[in-house]
Amino acid sequence: MAAKKEPVSATAVAVRTKSGDLVSYDYGDVAGVGWENTTEDDFSVPFLNQLQALSPECQVGESTFIEGARPGLFINSVTRELAEEVIFVPCMTQHVIVEWVPRDQGGGFVGVHELNSPIVAEAKVAAQQAGTRNSLKTENGNDLVETFYIYAGVLSEVGATEVQDLVVMAFTKTKIKRYKSIMTRLRTMKGSKQIPMFAHQIRMTATKEKNNAGQSYANAELNPAVDGDVSASLLAADNPILEAAHAFLESINGGEAKVNYETTVSEEAAKDEVF
Repeated sequence: MAAKKEPVSATAVAVRTKSGDLVSYDYGDVAGVGWENTTEDDFSVPFLNQLQALSPECQVGESTFIEGARPGLFINSVTRELAEEVIFVPCMTQHVIVEWVPRDQGGGFVGVHELNSPIVAEAKVAAQQAGTRNSLKTENGNDLVETFYIYAGVLSEVGATEVQDLVVMAFTKTKIKRYKSIMTRLRTMKGSKQIPMFAHQIRMTATKEKNNAGQSYANAELNPAVDGDVSASLLAADNPILEAAHAFLESINGGEAKVNYETTVSEEAAKDEVF
């Protein structure tokens, strides 16, 4: 039986159920109680990853399996929610080199390095001398992977007035071309220098591509959310999402919002895996 829809009072919290019904809860005198001792250090910004054939969530029979998971879908690393497409506003980007332990050595995230850091510079010299310029490694054998991050606010639909989730998306290897393509489209639009990055609505969908061996793998396609048109996809200047996105950007720059890099997908796990 569907829950009864009631007006939301000034002190109530509106919750939308799986059936789409809007339910309001008013917690009265205990509203917010219990969160007094928490700070930003208690929370982390989740990653939005794309599933591949060998992703743990796609392995039937394993404890990591998620019902409905399949290659190409996007998954929130914290809520574990799956999505066929994602509408988001990009709040900030970051270009770095990420260090990973190779999968055959146990795998795992090590750290993030600036492009001009000594570790990266040394790895580039070593790679050039060895003739492996496209494969950077640290002195102890860890992988150094060029990565573009987008810090974004996820929307429930085009034109929404509330941010559904705040996430980070990583673009490496074959995804870098897709990242640069959408950024170029946004930046080369007439008058773009006067438009905040987070005024753009982007639609991310899955595409199927083939590697050099002819095997299919999942990639991400990025386009302006409304009919592929940059101008039509802009948020209105009075949309409250602009304020929320700006606040997210400032929390990242100020070090208040913490990113849990451990929940992103390593380069090894994100290789062009077969469907």
